[in-house]
Amino acid sequence: MYVNDTKYRLFRSNEEIVLRFKDDNVVYPKEVENNKRFLNLIKALLSYDPNVRAGYSEVNDWLDGKELQVYSTSYGVNSFKHYFIDQEYTSPYELAVAYAQRDWNATIRDVFRQTLYNAFEKYDEKIYSKILKRGSSQENVQSVARVIKSEELFKSKNELVKFARYLGINVNAKSSYTQTLKRISNYIYLNRKEYSEKYVLYRNGDEECILEPEKIKLDLIESYKSKTRKDMKSIARLLDINVEDEESAEDIRRKVINYIMKEKLTKKK
Repeated sequence: MYVNDTKYRLFRSNEEIVLRFKDDNVVYPKEVENNKRFLNLIKALLSYDPNVRAGYSEVNDWLDGKELQVYSTSYGVNSFKHYFIDQEYTSPYELAVAYAQRDWNATIRDVFRQTLYNAFEKYDEKIYSKILKRGSSQENVQSVARVIKSEELFKSKNELVKFARYLGINVNAKSSYTQTLKRISNYIYLNRKEYSEKYVLYRNGDEECILEPEKIKLDLIESYKSKTRKDMKSIARLLDINVEDEESAEDIRRKVINYIMKEKLTKKK
């Protein structure tokens, strides 16, 4: 591997390789720095996040003379950001520590809120949902294509191919960017009624996100099925839902889920 070639030794160990790339803290030899085109390829191939790292199709693009897009660690599509109380947390571990050490009532509210927002959902899937919801309201295929191209993630053909495969479209990785975009746009336009019904635009104050009601309902059922009656009663109390003494844990579960689906989602489209 290039980075371990004795002539161009950049790191003392494999551990240092990981840390340097993770922190975007790599100093390249002058021979590489001075060759801007070669440096572009090296940086694209060594992106820390595998989801945006250059692969076979990008190398072919580079060989054809194209400049590759290089992503920093902070851009990685799996990057985690969550605002809790008065601070932004950039890793699930940091957030978990804050949950344990800070205001417990705020933690309970925030954990429940994340049932709706799902902060751990992959970044690319959030983008996909947004594109599908916006695309479902377009009047023609060309408008759908403009919606897709407006998203920074899809400046890369590789990301377009990933999106196509997510949708179940069999695309050839060697197809051009324009051909791939056209196939995706046409597919979304033909299925616009399905996507319009599948996704809901949810607003809460200044916050906005795209949700899948059916998926949320299944997630809620799975999340609450092991909860005791006492647990479900506490959740119901947070939602200001009245619970009768004779109601079982299952009765309260059903009441809570129905309330969330009806009051928290459908009224904020």
